[in-house]
Amino acid sequence: MEENKELEQMREQLALLKDQLAKQSLVNHLNMRDMAKDRLSSLKFRYWLSFGICIFALFYCPWAFHYFLGGSIWFIIVTELFLLAALVFHIISHLDLWKNYFYFDMKEFSRRMVRIKRLNALWFKWGMIFIIPWFIWLIWELYLNQQFEYQWIFMGVGCLIGGIIGFAIGYRIYSKEQHDLDALVEQLDRLVEETE
Repeated sequence: MEENKELEQMREQLALLKDQLAKQSLVNHLNMRDMAKDRLSSLKFRYWLSFGICIFALFYCPWAFHYFLGGSIWFIIVTELFLLAALVFHIISHLDLWKNYFYFDMKEFSRRMVRIKRLNALWFKWGMIFIIPWFIWLIWELYLNQQFEYQWIFMGVGCLIGGIIGFAIGYRIYSKEQHDLDALVEQLDRLVEETE
């Protein structure tokens, strides 16, 4: 009789333990989902920040290069085409941030985040390849349009400092976005594993 009581108590404790584990698993699942939502919000914020910077540059650069630099029309056109290509590529590569896969198919959403990460890396590589000859062209434009002796050197140094600061800010945004995409994919994969 006493053995039956002990056995019944052990069964109740086991059932209670299973309930607690199920609740803890649900809490962990919800916490991971909330963290993934926060990362997604951070990615969307950085998207709008980059978008805004690109739109500003599209309107500011032609005026600045014409007014301050007296740059050639070809230099301004090539710069505008590059900025326009950056904007279009940025919009196309980040379209998946707004698709509703996060709530329905996390595996597909994870795959799409990996795609965004790859496209970001591709654009960063090609952007750096473009920037080097573009900067040399900028220095040449400064040299051709100097009004005073050695003015182009001072303007070139100013452009170099501005370029370094701009690169540092852009690289920080890029690396933070890549890091957040990695973390988001990892969290989504864990959530998929838990639900399967």
